Amino acid sequence: MNFFRGNIVLGRLAPGFWKSTQTLGSTSNPIVKNVVGPTPGQINTMFRQMQRLGKRGGIADMLKETRGKFNALRNDTKTFAYNTKGLFTARPFTNFAYGDGARWIYPGGDPTKYILAKALAFSIGTIVVSYFAFPLLFKYTPIGVFAQRPDWMISAIIGVNAAFFLLWKSGNPWIIRFMFENMLLKTGPGFRPAQLIGSAFSHQEFWHFFVNMFVLYQFGIPVAMTMGSAWFCHMYMTSVVVSSFTSLLVPSLLGRAIMSLGASGAIFSVVGVFCSVFPDATIGFFFVPLPFGAWWFFLGSIAMNVGGIVGRWGRYDYAGHLGGSLSGLYFGWRVNQFRSEMRERMKRRGYPGFNF
Repeated sequence: MNFFRGNIVLGRLAPGFWKSTQTLGSTSNPIVKNVVGPTPGQINTMFRQMQRLGKRGGIADMLKETRGKFNALRNDTKTFAYNTKGLFTARPFTNFAYGDGARWIYPGGDPTKYILAKALAFSIGTIVVSYFAFPLLFKYTPIGVFAQRPDWMISAIIGVNAAFFLLWKSGNPWIIRFMFENMLLKTGPGFRPAQLIGSAFSHQEFWHFFVNMFVLYQFGIPVAMTMGSAWFCHMYMTSVVVSSFTSLLVPSLLGRAIMSLGASGAIFSVVGVFCSVFPDATIGFFFVPLPFGAWWFFLGSIAMNVGGIVGRWGRYDYAGHLGGSLSGLYFGWRVNQFRSEMRERMKRRGYPGFNF
């Protein structure tokens, strides 16, 4: 997943969309009503992050930046501890993105707790429904053709992502509003439960879309052929909501605001399953073979995502990546357990050389 770019928020939406809210009356164009957009604090935070990324100077600047990182880490640790305790008490969250003690009118008091509880309930519901629904869909509906052709299913997922990518480029204000409200994961009053799923099928930049879909195609087909189409879809949807919920939970505990989109969290889960099931497989980084096995590559990616959360590297949603990776570890363990049970079952039936 990737953080939504602040300059695109202003450059794309403000001239054609937000500007109309100032020049048109509320009755002349119904689209200007109840506009949900990033707060000025969110936009300023994004621009400050982008400015920091662009500033690289001499030794003094490097030392200053290092001191700033340590100070930020110390503050993040305090905020994380404070907000973690707040999950289990009546004490309100500290959220510097909206101002310390900022409140909206939400049932139950604290808005952050209400959003997290709502997101958790939606995530659990999605996991349960997908567990029972996908086997039935693959058995009794036309999508059952994907059960015999997992590669077609992966291509269909890529096609869905491509369709939403093109919708971002449409320029139609109605479509842009729909995408912004439902296909972009946000903290704060702009949150909707549908964003937990929609944001994982949404890409606003071509390089982001291409890299994610390339990795999904390379790793998704062998994983789908190993798991089966129905189990793969359950794994993918579970990873979608787990990574999106993690994208909300970790920044909320750290007192940050985020706007995130992209399939990276679910794709990290697919890669995690592959590396767990085929730990000694040789993989390449953009066609360059790596000198170590797939399992060590995956462990390195987890360490990178943890470091990204702590060090605030760039504008990537490391929390969503980490959530997807943990989901991939779980499903990889489940697949290995199933394969072990199948081997034992076939040995008991008199096939000692059977390997699955």
